[in-house]
Amino acid sequence: MGSYYQFHDDDRVNALKSFGDALRLSSASGDTKRQSDASDCLANLDWQNGDYAAGQNHAFESHRLATIRGDLYREARGLRSQAMCWNTLGNYKEGISACARARELLALCGLADGEMDSAIMNSQSEVHRAKTEYAEARKISDQIIQKVSSDKDPLDHAIALFNLTEVDIRLGASREQVEGNIARIKAIFAGMGFKRGETLCALISGDLEMREGNLATAGTLLRRCVQASQGKDGEIMTLALGLLADPERWRFSPAVENWSVIFLVHVLKSGEQLEIHRAFQFLGESFLHHHRDSATATSLFAVALEKFTQMDIHQNRAECTLRLGDIARDEGDAVRAVKLWRAARPLFERCSQVKEVAKIDNRLMGIEREMQERHEKSLSNLFAIKAPTDSVGPDEGSEHRRPDEQVQVPVLF
Repeated sequence: MGSYYQFHDDDRVNALKSFGDALRLSSASGDTKRQSDASDCLANLDWQNGDYAAGQNHAFESHRLATIRGDLYREARGLRSQAMCWNTLGNYKEGISACARARELLALCGLADGEMDSAIMNSQSEVHRAKTEYAEARKISDQIIQKVSSDKDPLDHAIALFNLTEVDIRLGASREQVEGNIARIKAIFAGMGFKRGETLCALISGDLEMREGNLATAGTLLRRCVQASQGKDGEIMTLALGLLADPERWRFSPAVENWSVIFLVHVLKSGEQLEIHRAFQFLGESFLHHHRDSATATSLFAVALEKFTQMDIHQNRAECTLRLGDIARDEGDAVRAVKLWRAARPLFERCSQVKEVAKIDNRLMGIEREMQERHEKSLSNLFAIKAPTDSVGPDEGSEHRRPDEQVQVPVLF
C-alpha cells in the first residue's frame, strides 16, 4: 500500500504512514524480513524527500537486518539505498563501493541480471553523470536499456532512458533525438500511472529548451517543476533549481542571481556537497558579470574549485579554472591566464565538451597573437631609437682647453 501511494499517487504523506505502520507491526512480531523491507522503503522515501541522513539510517538498518538473516538479496538492496544517499551527498567513493558490493551479492544469489541489478546500475550511471563522465554514464544507461524490457520492467527502463537523455543533452545530441526519447519516457510513465514521471519529463524538456535558446519556454517548464516538487521531492527540486540558477545557461541574465541564492539555501539544508559548491560557482559568475567584482568572484571560484577537485568533478573544475584564467587575462597577467586555460582544456576533453575545448583554443590563439603583436611592437620601437648625432659631447671645447686650465664647477650652496 505504501509503495502504491508513493509511486502511483505521489502521495508521500500516506506512503510514510503506511511504511511506518509496517515497520511497527513487523518489529512487534519479530519479523526481521518485513522490518528490513519497511526500513528500505522508508530509506527510499527519505531520499526522495531530500532527508539523506534519515535515508542513510533507514538503509543501514535494512542492510543490518538482512545480514543477520543471511538474506543476500535484501543485503544488496540495503546497500543500494545507502549508495543513493552517499552519492547525493557527494561521497562517491562510498557510493561506488556500496554499488559494487551489492552487485556481487546479487551474483551470489543468482540475480545478476534482475530488476535490482538494473536499479544499482542506474545508480552507477548517475555517479558518472554527477562527475560529468558523460561517456561512461551513457554506456551504462544504454546497457540497461538493451537488457531491460519496457514491458516487463518499465520503471528501470524509463529511468535508464531518462538518464541517457540527460547525458545526450550535454553531449549535443540533436533535438529530434532528444524529443523522441522524451516521448518514449512519457509513454512508459503514463502507462504505469507514475505521476512523478510528468514532472521528470517537464524537467528534461526544460533542460532541452534552455540548450536550444528557448529561455521563456524553459523557464515556464522549470518553474512548474519547482512548484510541483516543493516540500515533497528533494531530488527534482535540486535538479530544477540547479538549472534555473546557472547564469551561463541563461545568458547571464541578472534575474538568475535570485535563483542562485534560492538554490544555495535549498542545498545547504539538504547537505548536497556537489550542489553547494555549484551554487558558489554560480554566485561567482554573478559577481563577475553583474557586479564587476572580480575579487569576490575569484574567492568563490577558488572555494568551488577546491571542492570540485577533491570530488573529481571534471566539467565544473574546468569551468572554474577557465573563469580564473579569464580574470587573470583581464588583470593583465597573460602568463597566468594561459597556464589556467591550458589546465582547463583536458578537463573539458575528459567530459566530452568539444565546443568548450574549441573556445579555449580560440582564447589561447588570441592571447598568443596579442603577445606576438606586443613583442613585434617592442622590437619596432627599439629599432626606431636613433643614436645621438651631435659632434660635441659633454666635454665640449676640451680640445681647445689649456692643460693647466680648470673646469669651473657651479657653486650650489
